[in-house]
Amino acid sequence: MIHFMCLRKMCTNSFMSEINDLAKLNLKFSKSMPTFPNQNQLVCELSSLGSSCHSIDMDKSKLPNRLHSNTEEYVSNGNKSQLQPPYLVPRMKFFPTATLEVTVLRARGLQTKREGYKERWFNSSVRVSIGEKNFRTKTVRLTKNPTFEGSRGKNHGILDCTEDNLKVEIFDWTPQARSRLIGFCHLPISLVEAQPINGDIPANEVTLPCKMICVPEGSNSSVPFGSVSLSLIRRDAYACWVKEELRERMKESNNNLNWLGKKITLSQPCILK
Repeated sequence: MIHFMCLRKMCTNSFMSEINDLAKLNLKFSKSMPTFPNQNQLVCELSSLGSSCHSIDMDKSKLPNRLHSNTEEYVSNGNKSQLQPPYLVPRMKFFPTATLEVTVLRARGLQTKREGYKERWFNSSVRVSIGEKNFRTKTVRLTKNPTFEGSRGKNHGILDCTEDNLKVEIFDWTPQARSRLIGFCHLPISLVEAQPINGDIPANEVTLPCKMICVPEGSNSSVPFGSVSLSLIRRDAYACWVKEELRERMKESNNNLNWLGKKITLSQPCILK
């Protein structure tokens, strides 16, 4: 009965005229109201708004250099780690290429023994290389323990650290075979202490064991080792910056721990009742 009365009320002339008036009023206001953008338009407008805000607020000249640096990777004890900003030590925008200054000093215990070849004295030289860059020393004649004198000339070279390892090869010159390889070794460059680019720096002298190629194939004899001594100076601004940054972070961490310890010590003890 109630539904019938409501339906009858909706069908009256007065009710229908009210509906028509509301429709005309809605049409009048819809012409002046702005339309909502579709999804593509909204994305474009937000992108342009974001770029304009970035150009205004993110002025890098007004920010510290360490706040907008990228995450840095470094190697510690053979393991890769990361340094994330903000940095405590100002970071250079560009780091020059690291170099390794090498001086070949001497070699000891050179030996070789192949089938049909008697053991004898050597006319030896040393080739030092990093990647495709290399230099070769002068030849020292008729000795198993050559000494390469002089810190300049052929016994000395500066190589870019484009790869991780320094390669050292020892050659013997003979009239028949010309120059043949008799020993070799490798040195990870990260083991050499990094030094600043500028200034007079004392060199690090290292002696490396060299595997001598002297045992014929199929022999059960152990492979002997000789040695080669080098003077090394590694100039690496980036490695020095990483070391200084780690030192400052350790200092800051210790200061925070000391401050926390003092705060706990000076605080009033709690009395449990």
